[in-house]
Amino acid sequence: MDTERFYQNLPVTDDLGKLIRGADGSFTPLPEDWCVAVTDVRGSTRALLDGLYKEVNLVNAGTLMALLNVCGHEAVPFIFGGDGAAAAVPASKAEGILAALAAARAMAAEEFGLNLRIGLISVPALRARGADVRVAKVRLSEHLTQAAFSGGGVALAEELLKTRPADPDWFAGSRLPPLKNPFVGLECRWQRIPGPHEEVVALIVQATGESEEENQRTYGTVMERVEAIYGDAATCRPVTPERMKLTFAARNLRCEHRVRSFGRGLWYRLWYFLEVRLAVLGGVVLMRTGLRFLGAKWDNYKPIASLNTGFHKFDDQVRFVISGSRAQRAELTAWLEEMAVENRLVYGLHPSSAAFITCLITDYHTRHVHLVDGADGGYTMAAAQLKARARPESPAPAVPVRSSAAKA
Repeated sequence: MDTERFYQNLPVTDDLGKLIRGADGSFTPLPEDWCVAVTDVRGSTRALLDGLYKEVNLVNAGTLMALLNVCGHEAVPFIFGGDGAAAAVPASKAEGILAALAAARAMAAEEFGLNLRIGLISVPALRARGADVRVAKVRLSEHLTQAAFSGGGVALAEELLKTRPADPDWFAGSRLPPLKNPFVGLECRWQRIPGPHEEVVALIVQATGESEEENQRTYGTVMERVEAIYGDAATCRPVTPERMKLTFAARNLRCEHRVRSFGRGLWYRLWYFLEVRLAVLGGVVLMRTGLRFLGAKWDNYKPIASLNTGFHKFDDQVRFVISGSRAQRAELTAWLEEMAVENRLVYGLHPSSAAFITCLITDYHTRHVHLVDGADGGYTMAAAQLKARARPESPAPAVPVRSSAAKA
């Protein structure tokens, strides 16, 4: 049986909260002939303290882009976590996937001096260890969907990547075929995006109940409480069209330039240096005039991009990047502390002055997805807090929140 179209054929659910609670749709186990690809930037917290949050984000987003280019942009369920990423992929494309992962690792080391850990492990190997990988497809907008994961398999793969990198169950490639333009479609051309309210908060919550049913109830309660405090999606969405501005800042464009021109010759690098700046200038003109070009009517691009930004997601943890006030954050933190005292969950929360998005472009009309994070490495710092609360002997480092006036 051909299972390569497994994800494309999944039904779509419209409400992540209902999905988590089991009230709207369900998670479907991955086929036996699929794998889980995972990445993690080693020492990411230190890198963020050194101001490299854009580079860390771009490396993991670039890995996802390379996997999409190998497997097909509609075929791969994935999750983005700032300093790491995971995707479910068919084993039939293992050689190309391993080549994409290897290209991403080399790009991270040579362009940014980052150590990107990569791994590919089969679903049967994860199930043999007592975990499963189940997937659901959640509507992001009328144009796109995003994946949600349950069963503990993705978390186990990430843990194995960090603690057992030499495990024999990891796939290993030999004489990997070269990839041509592995990161085509990755773009990073926006300024830091101030949220519509005082701040942008990255939040990760992990339920700690003794059963999956108990954890489902906890996650459902968290979703309800976040909405009660911060409002619905239209209210707390961190990326809104009127606040999106293309950037001419050298550092932003330099990051994209280095990823996209990795492994290419000097003349291509010089050309892409000019191309990306011309593209930004053209984008400014097109978005102001609303002209149609490259299949898109450009005055619609920002509204569609805002809707195609997945600011809440689930992978055996519930993750948010939301905009609100400091008072709302204080109210939410107090409630989370009560839940933590009752041993129902652990959490990490990090405020930033703005959001930061990295774009995976299939086409400029409607199929472009935007990976959002707090502009100072929100997900990574929230994850460090969560781990510190789970293991109090390992306190999480603090990162100051930059003012909204800081340069992009």
